[in-house]
Amino acid sequence: MRRVLSFVVALSIQHLLYLPQIASFSKDKINGEIKASDKSVSPKSPVVFEGSHTVSFAPYSILSSLKYGDGATSNEFSINLSNREDNSIEQHRFCVLCYPKGGGRGGKTELDGFLSGVLKKQTNVGVYLKYIPPTKDSCVDVTFSLVLKGKQQKGRKFDLEWSSGMRFVSPEYTQLRGGQANDFGTSIMQPQLLPFFLGVDENDSFSDGVLDVEVKMKIHQVHSYQSLLDKADDKAGLVPKDIRTLQDGTPRTERHDTEK
Repeated sequence: MRRVLSFVVALSIQHLLYLPQIASFSKDKINGEIKASDKSVSPKSPVVFEGSHTVSFAPYSILSSLKYGDGATSNEFSINLSNREDNSIEQHRFCVLCYPKGGGRGGKTELDGFLSGVLKKQTNVGVYLKYIPPTKDSCVDVTFSLVLKGKQQKGRKFDLEWSSGMRFVSPEYTQLRGGQANDFGTSIMQPQLLPFFLGVDENDSFSDGVLDVEVKMKIHQVHSYQSLLDKADDKAGLVPKDIRTLQDGTPRTERHDTEK
């Protein structure tokens, strides 16, 4: 029996709205393999898209050769969503980033800044969901889980799952403390555990393994970022503490703090 170890972040930045939007899924195969499944969402559903996508990375022999701060990018997958402003259909793309030796979000900045050598160097394996918006003005509210698929050859097989939520925006609008980012994820295991997790025998030069990550996601709302700015009377409080409670898309002014 496969076990799942889950890590859950308090979803203070999820969004749940009842809007007449319909989503469909399409996939863009670039390198490697991508598997996907999705569920049809009716116009009355509070979620505009719900589905899962499994992406694969390069073999462990390649991932293990990367250095701190070097990342690998998975296949992209795309989701067609109705634009709230004009009902046009836009293609929103996502991918997963993996940093086998650490140094993902904030990793290099911590070491290169004024406090270099004081802050702890993050060297654990990091995985992040990245948003590739159709336009600079596009943003989406997403709740998601990243599930690393275990392929252990010894003992019980288990997966590692981490769940969270984020308002994904273009890179230039990233403000993580304010609850909006272009990519978001976590450090999930020590690098020396990755070969065990993938079933790689390090004593066998021919042994190798592939990291598969399943992305389970719900998209709760599609926004025009400029419209959100126009509606918000407090720009620093653009993202509310709990956007699940909103029904009309109007931002609150109570500030969101991802560190609480």
